[in-house]
Amino acid sequence: SNIILRELADRRFFLANFYMHRARRIFPALAVVITTTAVASFLFSYPYSIISTAKHGAGGALSVLNLVLWFETGYFDTASQLKPFLNLWSLGVEEQFYLVWPVLLMLLSRARGLTTVAVALICAASFGAAESLNTKYPSATFFLPAFRAWELGIGALTAISVRRSEVSLRPTSSLHSFLARSLGLLAVLVQVRDGGDRKSTR
Repeated sequence: SNIILRELADRRFFLANFYMHRARRIFPALAVVITTTAVASFLFSYPYSIISTAKHGAGGALSVLNLVLWFETGYFDTASQLKPFLNLWSLGVEEQFYLVWPVLLMLLSRARGLTTVAVALICAASFGAAESLNTKYPSATFFLPAFRAWELGIGALTAISVRRSEVSLRPTSSLHSFLARSLGLLAVLVQVRDGGDRKSTR
């Protein structure tokens, strides 16, 4: 979001360049992961597992694995331990988010003063929908980008705030660096604990 906002302000933002940058950043490493895992699956897995892994690998390559996994959820779904590409679901959410987000920021940049309010409203709507529908539609709220938009939107709000206040996000001292890293570690631990609690309730 910071890159988009900066280039929009300088009148040098182009969608094609943005998506090309995303592709160069993500797909080389992604190709290595998918190819290596697919070969290992072909050599060491059962036939059914090979088919499933191939389908998930294709979904990961096309950034739609979150949708594939959402359609598969149910009583007869395969155990998550047998899905080597499972972690790529979040990449699908992110890439689908970035199909819409740059265009939205381009539109909002023409309405000065409304960007922060609009992004905050999107975050609130996404979070409210995720919380209200989580019990009835847990798979949808987990895998679909509309219910995850608030998480990425918070990052966008941070970028907007930093740009307006002209404050750097980089730690300015060893104490600041220690506090920032400690806060990041705490967030990871809370997330891990929350994931464990959800599994135990299931």
